[in-house]
Amino acid sequence: MQTIDPEAFMIQLNQALDDALIGPNGWRLVDEKACIERRYSFGNFRSCFAFMTQMALYSEHHDHHPCWQQDGSHLVIELHSHDVAGLSKRDLNWAIEAERLYGKSNPSGDDQSKNAL
Repeated sequence: MQTIDPEAFMIQLNQALDDALIGPNGWRLVDEKACIERRYSFGNFRSCFAFMTQMALYSEHHDHHPCWQQDGSHLVIELHSHDVAGLSKRDLNWAIEAERLYGKSNPSGDDQSKNAL
């Protein structure tokens, strides 16, 4: 697995989300651009935990696991590939799947992620 330049990674992520008609996302580069972070807000604990459960199954299937912190209906996710010490295609695919799933769980499009944690 090869690392992807952080700026190129963000361009690829935004393009993939646009192509899938998912729309804007809240992922941002952090940690000296070695990882990306996303803050989500859900209507309640149950919907947050359901999202985490589905993404945990995705993570297991693809053998790529996030660092995440959950507090009630708020969730913060950090992604990076340990084996390449940066961002990889696995992070890109994980972020796209998370956005797809979040869009399904939040059909109104109200992204309250700025208030998360």
